[in-house]
Order: sequence, then C-alpha cells, then structure tokens
Amino acid sequence: MKRALALFILVMFSAQLSLADSVKIFNNVSAFLQISPNDGSGGNMAFNFSGPDLSLKGVGGTGCQWCFAGNTFAPGESLNASIFFVGFDFVTEGKIGKNHLGAGEVSLGSSSITGGNFVFPKMKNVFTVTVPAAFDSTLFGQVIESSQTFGLRIRPGVLHLTFDLVSACGGGSSCYLFDRATFTSTPEPSTVLLSLTGLFFVAGRAWQKRKAL
Repeated sequence: MKRALALFILVMFSAQLSLADSVKIFNNVSAFLQISPNDGSGGNMAFNFSGPDLSLKGVGGTGCQWCFAGNTFAPGESLNASIFFVGFDFVTEGKIGKNHLGAGEVSLGSSSITGGNFVFPKMKNVFTVTVPAAFDSTLFGQVIESSQTFGLRIRPGVLHLTFDLVSACGGGSSCYLFDRATFTSTPEPSTVLLSLTGLFFVAGRAWQKRKAL
C-alpha cells in the first residue's frame, strides 16, 4: 500500500513538473492598449505587451457591451465595475527570448479587463475618466510552429475612458457615446527605481556643470 501511494505521488509530482516545463509564465508584463468602439467587424483594438524576454504587438476586437457603437449612457448614470473587453486577434510582430516572430506565428487566448465605478457627469461635452483596472486572469498564448505555450501575467494599471455628449439622443434627451480608451499597466517597482536613478544622475551632472561655470 505504501509503495502504491509513493508511486502515485511520484507520478503526480512528475506530471506537475512536466506541465510547468511546457508553460512558461511571464510575470509582471507591462501592457499598453488602445481601444475604439466595436462596430462588430473586429480589429479595432491595438495592443503592445512587453517584459523580460518578451515583446508582442498586434490588434484585437472589443467584445463588451459598453464598447459597441450605438450604446448610450444617460448623464448621471453610473457604470459598475464590470467594465471589460476581450479579444486579442492577431499578433503582427513579437519576440520571445531570442526568437523573433512575425505575423501569424503567435496566437493569444481571450482575456478581460475589469475597471472601477464612475458616474457620468451632467453637463460635459467630452467626458474622460481614469479608473483602476486589471486583467481578470493570466493571458495565455502559443507559438504555432513549435506549439510552445506561455502565459502573460499582466500587472494592474489604469483605464482611461472617453465619452462624447450628444445633445439629441433617444427622444430628445442628451446621452454619452463611447469614444476611445487606453489601458496602461503600472511599471514594475524596479523599473520605476531605475528611471528615478537615471533622473538623479542626469540632474547631478547638470548641477556639476553649472557649478564648474
């Protein structure tokens, strides 16, 4: 019985190691996304993922209700925290490790972004709001030729949403139409520290030159 149990544990442990080897997870990947209203045709979102040994660019489609053209929001109406969009359709170029990848060589699974609550103002021609946002799960992908799978754990960030006020809308009342959005993940603390160090160095050199004069 003990031998059978030990064999079972060994098999399960080996399976976990095999799975870990087959899926490479890129942690704390920074991301930038540009989003436009979805008219149903797709291809209306541009994305840019970057991180250690990783860089992917491409386009996708928004699939959330609030992104579709024609969806309206009344002034004073609140939008809850279920702000989301999905769909990463095409990777146009990228790099994983030392491997440079072209169009059609990488496929990405769908994922979502959720944001915070806000209320549409009463009287503003253009309304822009910034809310905290995050990917709801790891974004998985695959290198098609080699079948190498990987996951992108993208850091939380901010979502900038812009809406336009339309004076005559739905029986004469005013309403807001979604215009555009961007999502930017928060840089890693080490990246921020490196940037600050560089700024201090530049400022120090400038001060030394001014002192020498």
